[in-house]
Amino acid sequence: MPKQRTGYVYYDENRRSWTARLTYKDELGQTRNIRRQVGNKTEGTNLLKKLQRDIDQHSSTIIDGAKLTFTKLADIYRDEKLIEPVYEDGVRVAGLRSYKTERRRLKTLVAHFEKRRVVTITHSDILKFKLKRLKDPNKRDAKQGINSTLKLASVHRELQLMRAVLNFARRKGWITRNPFELGEPLISMASERKRDRIMTREEEAKLLAACDTPKRRHIRPILIAALRHSARLAW
Repeated sequence: MPKQRTGYVYYDENRRSWTARLTYKDELGQTRNIRRQVGNKTEGTNLLKKLQRDIDQHSSTIIDGAKLTFTKLADIYRDEKLIEPVYEDGVRVAGLRSYKTERRRLKTLVAHFEKRRVVTITHSDILKFKLKRLKDPNKRDAKQGINSTLKLASVHRELQLMRAVLNFARRKGWITRNPFELGEPLISMASERKRDRIMTREEEAKLLAACDTPKRRHIRPILIAALRHSARLAW
């Protein structure tokens, strides 16, 4: 039996915006409604077509983006994207080598946005998250007795994951716009502070000792010259 559904796009005079509405019956015979704000009538029509295709191909409960919380979205993204890498003939075809690290970052995002409906998350909300994280203590430094806040680079990695999650939701048709695109850039790689670090005497000794083999002995003079050069620059 074909799924019953009707869809239309209309202009809301009160909100002064276009809205796409789709009404359909799910597998249990319950009537469901999806409403999404769109930029114009054409965008709304295209969105309705995509939603209807998704209903044909997937469970209707999965695409109810109007009620989708960030926690639920994160669960779906984790299970589809942040998985152990899969290889075919030595080539990675799915998953991530750093999936464990990304899952830890995802937990941080979930702890902040939790039950927020994804369609309500704004550019301003993400900016507030960024500013908050920049004030949070650096747990890694704290273990060494150092009192410091998170580095900008660490916060940027979390924001990059947040952007990827929201792009995933947009491709699925659960949101029509990624909030990252609706304001000033939230990620600036040029702003990240480059770290200059000088090796300790012990580290230098270990490095040179590692070159004390027939295969690496020719590298030793080059390393000695490089270490002396870096020491002069430091002074």
